[in-house]
Amino acid sequence: MDEATQDQEQCITNAADTGALDGIKTSQDKTQTQPPSHLRLTSEMAPLLIFSVGTTLCVNAQNISANSTFDAFVPTTVAQLLTSSIFQPTYVPFATIHNTYLELQSSFNSTFVFSQNITLPETFKHSERMVHYGLALMYGMAGFPRNTPGVAQISFAELSKRFFLAAIMHDLGVTNNTEALTHPAHAMSFELWGAFMAYDHLHEALPELNAVQVGDVTESIALHTTEYFKGNSSATGWLLQNTALFDILGYDVYGPGSFAPFWNTRTIAEIEQAFPRDTFIAEFIDGFLAEQEVLKPNCIFSHSFWDLNDAKISTINPFTAAPNVVTRERVVCTSTLCPTRKMINVDEIPNSNEGSLDRFAV
Repeated sequence: MDEATQDQEQCITNAADTGALDGIKTSQDKTQTQPPSHLRLTSEMAPLLIFSVGTTLCVNAQNISANSTFDAFVPTTVAQLLTSSIFQPTYVPFATIHNTYLELQSSFNSTFVFSQNITLPETFKHSERMVHYGLALMYGMAGFPRNTPGVAQISFAELSKRFFLAAIMHDLGVTNNTEALTHPAHAMSFELWGAFMAYDHLHEALPELNAVQVGDVTESIALHTTEYFKGNSSATGWLLQNTALFDILGYDVYGPGSFAPFWNTRTIAEIEQAFPRDTFIAEFIDGFLAEQEVLKPNCIFSHSFWDLNDAKISTINPFTAAPNVVTRERVVCTSTLCPTRKMINVDEIPNSNEGSLDRFAV
């Protein structure tokens, strides 16, 4: 292998480390800067070529490269996160994301099958889309915080592993599976129910994971519908909550275009084409959540401020924003991509420490 090829190739170990903070190290970098121009994605750049060597992800980065590390802990609110890093919603080809997804699925196939057998089918596909959204954000050089002084760092391989496990199992409690319905935690709110099932599964199927890894995955699942207005989340937890919200509510979760800095619309169109929404909203919101509100009026999700009347349904033609359709006597969008979103100005985001919920209006 010549030096040029070596410079282009980055191999990322996907196996579990043995340290107490597996995959995490403390950043000594004293600056928070935009990625170098040669690492920024454009739609004209060649896609990443990803291949498997044992349990190692090798990235052949022709002009572009995945970040090697990210901040292990980030501001919880989107408003605060947007002020902490420079975000660019750059295009990442679906093949790039999906190849890594398949590598993760192969590495953790027992977890994939476990979740697929328990989670309602359209909701499981929601989980698969979420994995792709998270990988797109990491691969896209979109600015997910890294090298922040004094903040522990987590490797790409470790974060992608934890996020995959959390995302693919985050809705285990959205189920009519007999095994799940007889689990001792089945009477709890679905987030906690699913988290306890995930915790049990990780100890049984992946005993090589340490307490920090299992704790991050499980806690992220338990908290993924809980809304906080200050503080920090693990990178896993932030990605889990916000990819879930994005898949249900689209780009306008915290106001028009509030998620526009994170995801390129062409990338999202390709993901939606490969994993169409079909009857997800009918299954999850009109079916499961509506039932939960009757069975468990105190369920965790009932305390949130997110308005599921704006849920996005159906699918789209690639790269085309579909028109609004009327269903259940309300207007909803047929994709995360429509109506056309505007980019937001970070300077216009209200101070997240303000007491009013109006801070979410962008």
